[in-house]
Amino acid sequence: MAGKGSKPGERRGGRKKGTPNKANESARATLAKYKLDPMAEMIKVYRGEIKFETAVVVDQQTGDKAVVKLPASEQTRFRALVELIKRQYPELSRTEVSGPDGSDIPATAIRVYFGKKPE
Repeated sequence: MAGKGSKPGERRGGRKKGTPNKANESARATLAKYKLDPMAEMIKVYRGEIKFETAVVVDQQTGDKAVVKLPASEQTRFRALVELIKRQYPELSRTEVSGPDGSDIPATAIRVYFGKKPE
């Protein structure tokens, strides 16, 4: 017989709230280790400052590896850098602010303080 499941609002397993994503954490650590800044690299590609990229080519028959210099494919480099940026800078989600029961908040009720709250 199958279990009854969890009660509404009850959590059973999964990652605890606030626990960082290990894949993103690993990618950020690698970027920091090699002192890579994806945004700076993307700007270089955009400006045309990067003309070549290196690649490791493996001979299918012998298994020999060679490092070759290839003309940089801007489209490929942009795709890779965008993926790196996604891991370095998390995507922000929207937060809706509303009054009781989802009603609108009157503009006169909104106070935003930057720094110390005035007396």
